[in-house]
This record gives sequence, C-alpha cells and structure tokens, in this order.
Amino acid sequence: MLFSAGWESRLFAGIDLEYGSWTNVAWSARVEMRFDPQGVPVSMLLEQASGLPEVDGRLARSVRGWRLLDPNAPRMGMVSWIIPAGPIAPATSALSGSGQVTP
Repeated sequence: MLFSAGWESRLFAGIDLEYGSWTNVAWSARVEMRFDPQGVPVSMLLEQASGLPEVDGRLARSVRGWRLLDPNAPRMGMVSWIIPAGPIAPATSALSGSGQVTP
C-alpha cells in the first residue's frame, strides 16, 4: 500500500490489512480520497480500477470505513495498492489415487 505525500498508514483507522488475500491473482488499484475536518471520508474516486469487479467493490466498501486520525494531515490524497500474484495452495482431496478414502 502506497500513500501520497503527507499520508502514511499510521494516520488511518479502519484499514483492512488482509487486502492481499482478497484474490490469488495480481492486481493494483488507486483511490483518490477526501476527508472532512472530523476525518470521515466524504469522497472516494476509484482512479485506477483493479480490473476485478469483486476486488473493486470490496476496496470501495473498505475505504468508506477509514478514518483520518491526524487533524493536521492533508484532507485529500491518493492510496495505491499493488498486489503481486499470491502462491496458489496445492489442491487437497479426501480421495487417494486408488479411489479409497484416506483417513
């Protein structure tokens, strides 16, 4: 996660730190955000979509819950997510190659 100048992760509450596990494919996205004086998001623009509708939807829902904690921080900025493809877990099965159920 990359932040525009004047922002860093410690300035926010509500960040979903599990964003890397939302999918097994690589994706990146960028959101422009504006906050009111109380630190509540008032606008969010998905400036660069991930290309994955389910990720974009989850991203939009996630950033709506953020709060800007520092009253001296800039009220507007960008946040970028760059997620490399995750490792694909090996498939497991209850059946062995012989068709027998393994304990």
